Amino acid sequence: MTGRQNEMVASLARDGFSRDEIAAMCTPTASVADAPDPTPLRWGLNDVLWGDDDTVTVLLSGPDGEPYWLELDPERATVLRADLAGPGGDPVARVRALHTRRANGTCAARCYSTGMAPEPWPCPTIRALDAPTA
Repeated sequence: MTGRQNEMVASLARDGFSRDEIAAMCTPTASVADAPDPTPLRWGLNDVLWGDDDTVTVLLSGPDGEPYWLELDPERATVLRADLAGPGGDPVARVRALHTRRANGTCAARCYSTGMAPEPWPCPTIRALDAPTA
């Protein structure tokens, strides 16, 4: 199995699928028709929790009101924020959504301009956006 397949297997196991169901979904002969239907989830307003470690938890509810949640590490939260901004609109706002300040004072987009140390906030991208124009 590749690293990506291992991630998928681990994710399916966390979601409660049995070993047989996971094997059926991960075999090359499985079709989309074989996959279980996803549970339709709802996301309410203000149902987002921000952790001290830069994680984000989105609280959701299923069709019968049963609770679900989605925990996102900082990188996935950053990408979701940019995705929710949409493809249109202000491109500067989209860049700003990717380059936000993390709790540890570094850029969420993991800007590395020199060496292996994370770039301190504000990162070079934000400094360039905020620079006065002539």
